[in-house]
Amino acid sequence: MESRTQTGRRGEAWALQALITPSRQLLATNWRWHRHEIDAVFMELDTVVFLEVKSRTGCGISALGPMHIPSTAQQQRIVRAAHAFMKRHRLRTMACRFDLAVVCFHRRNGSVLDFTHVQGAFDGTQALLPAARRPNWRSMP
Repeated sequence: MESRTQTGRRGEAWALQALITPSRQLLATNWRWHRHEIDAVFMELDTVVFLEVKSRTGCGISALGPMHIPSTAQQQRIVRAAHAFMKRHRLRTMACRFDLAVVCFHRRNGSVLDFTHVQGAFDGTQALLPAARRPNWRSMP
């Protein structure tokens, strides 16, 4: 049985392989800023795309569910790291987007059961709002 870290790394590798296209250039993987990490950063046409990958084993029929959407705290960490990335790489005038990829592995044989890519999974500006003004992402259908 592999560890959660191994499952996560395998899911990230699988998602990157599935998402790299001629119009989507990979800029960085596992980019860290202080204690925050962004799984992958792409340049897609004129947009910087920050990708969060969720990897699970034995997650049933559909990979995407409310439990896979990053928590508000995790969204805030991703957005802060994204701001740092854009500043460090002089991309602050570029548009950006926050995507989510969910990879579901079979519990016994490790094959991919399901893969879902959600463009614009969360809004970077909403993630930095005070809690009273923020929508509850987990309760959304």
